[in-house]
Amino acid sequence: MTAWETTNEDVGTVLDAHDVYKTYGDIETMLDADCIIDHDVIEKGVLHYADMDDQTASMLSDIEDQLMEAGVIPKGEKKFNNPE
Repeated sequence: MTAWETTNEDVGTVLDAHDVYKTYGDIETMLDADCIIDHDVIEKGVLHYADMDDQTASMLSDIEDQLMEAGVIPKGEKKFNNPE
C-alpha cells in the first residue's frame, strides 16, 4: 500500500489536456505497466509537499513527464508544472 494513489481520472486529466483519447482499459493498462507510470516516482514527488493543491500539481506534472517519455503524448509543451 502506498501513501498516494494515482487514478484513471488523474491520467485522463493529463491525456485530455493534450487532446489524446484513450479508453478506460488503455488507462488501466498504463497504470498497471510500471514501465509507463512509475507510482514510486509520483509518490516521492507528491510527498515533498504538504498542501493538497501542490501535491496534485506535482502528481499531474510527473504523470505528464512519464507519458511524454513513453511516447503516449507528444514531447514538447508542458501543461502541468511542479509547484515552486
